[in-house]
Amino acid sequence: MSKLIRERFVKTRKSHECCCCGVIFPSETEMYVQTGIDDGILNAYICEPCREIIYFYSEKFVKDENQYPELCIKKYIEENFQGKITPQELLKNFENGIWESKDENNKL
Repeated sequence: MSKLIRERFVKTRKSHECCCCGVIFPSETEMYVQTGIDDGILNAYICEPCREIIYFYSEKFVKDENQYPELCIKKYIEENFQGKITPQELLKNFENGIWESKDENNKL
């Protein structure tokens, strides 16, 4: 288990993949970065919608002591919404109390 040593917002100098949703963001994107130590220094880049989801709805994703699985939001969207929504839409659904697709045909 890695130890968190720093959290901050940065404007990226190169493209980075969000560790929660798997979307690749271009350079010059503002992202949240968590830096930890495990077998070396690790940086986890998180997009703003995913950061808000993890912060406000952590009970859905956080496992052990603020640790959340890699691509946890992507997996949640695939399992509960058949991959048909974005992290931004998931955040809006959560804000409205919608936790999964309600349509029996898996359509939103």
